[in-house]
Amino acid sequence: MDRITRFPEYPLSEDETNKIKLEGWVLSLTSAYNGDYYQIQKFDESDIFENDQEAWVFVNDGAIRHDPLAVKVLEFIKNHSPMEHREMTLVMGGFDRRDIDKALSNLRKKIVAEELKNFGQNGGKR
Repeated sequence: MDRITRFPEYPLSEDETNKIKLEGWVLSLTSAYNGDYYQIQKFDESDIFENDQEAWVFVNDGAIRHDPLAVKVLEFIKNHSPMEHREMTLVMGGFDRRDIDKALSNLRKKIVAEELKNFGQNGGKR
């Protein structure tokens, strides 16, 4: 059996994928020496998060706030990438809250800038 066949299809729709990219993170199928697995990673084309760990904390925070997409992705990771889930849990336990606040502040700034850009492109209409 091919290693990839152990994994379910990518769980997010195109709209959901675009939404998480705007938030600064992605769900990726990654290959490593011990096989293929899914990871939550920072979206490299965004400057919202400085590293994957900040993205992990953001997604976890979203799940705590009952964000349906964050809950969906964390459940997916828990069920299909247990090593990634375990590493996330260990790292987040020692994460500095100031780093989380900085990442969330950067996200808010990016969202506001995007909304202003869209507002201007639409002739001042929402």
